[in-house]
Amino acid sequence: MGLMCSKFFNLAYDTVSFTVSFTKLAMMRNRILLFFVFVALGAQAQKVKLPKSWKLIPGGEWTDRSGKKIEITPFYIFATEITNQQYREFLFNLENSGQNELLEKCSVQSANWTNGNEMNAPYAEYYHKHPAFNDYPVVNVTHEAAVQYCIFIEATFEKSFPGFDFHVRLPSESEWMFAATGGNPHQTFAWAGSELKNKKGVFLANFRRGVQENIAGNLSEDLMAPSISYFPNAYKLYNMCGNVAEMIDTRGISKGGSYRSPPDMLKVSHREKYENSAIHIGFRPVLTYTKK
Repeated sequence: MGLMCSKFFNLAYDTVSFTVSFTKLAMMRNRILLFFVFVALGAQAQKVKLPKSWKLIPGGEWTDRSGKKIEITPFYIFATEITNQQYREFLFNLENSGQNELLEKCSVQSANWTNGNEMNAPYAEYYHKHPAFNDYPVVNVTHEAAVQYCIFIEATFEKSFPGFDFHVRLPSESEWMFAATGGNPHQTFAWAGSELKNKKGVFLANFRRGVQENIAGNLSEDLMAPSISYFPNAYKLYNMCGNVAEMIDTRGISKGGSYRSPPDMLKVSHREKYENSAIHIGFRPVLTYTKK
């Protein structure tokens, strides 16, 4: 009897040991499987999370200036005109990395302020440097400088998201118009309708005002307004019309009009020619990316 009990207890012990060992193996196997599942899910979930200042333009059909129908592919565009502070960060990076020749080419041409108007001398000294103007749009930069800024932003994104290829650039004229109108080809300005004020009598943009708008004595800003001002359009973009005119990928052409422009020049269809940097012309970039 004692021998039988001993064998029974030994068998029971072996069975329990086997069960415990099998359970441990099963748990280990499940952990390994879970590990690979999480890795797989992580790879699938890897995506670019852009700052909120980049707005997605979904794309769609558009009629270009020649009357040809084209397809606008989706892209992102910056919600505001690039500011003085943002541009200074770019210049600081060039200086810090010893790119002196490029720094010279991209430097702000503050002397434009006083060309023919010495009363603007304070702007030449303070507008691009003083913290009070940090959030105002950068102006007095060349088309080449704007392109180099885009290249700088592109490199920044590629460092942050090494699994993706980025392309940051100035918008084409059709892309700019599509974004400005919210994709509505029948829209005159960046807002719905043809009025320059909303129902409360508030101006919808920063432009040169005068008696032709029946508002004698109520002039525009003496300068551009901050980049986030007035009202965003259907795509949450600020100052697509007015404030500062914006460079596009075609050198010598700007869109949207500025604080110096009469109402007709605010129309999305209008294009303004320029030769060099100017006190009323800035820019905003567009962005696309693909997975490597």
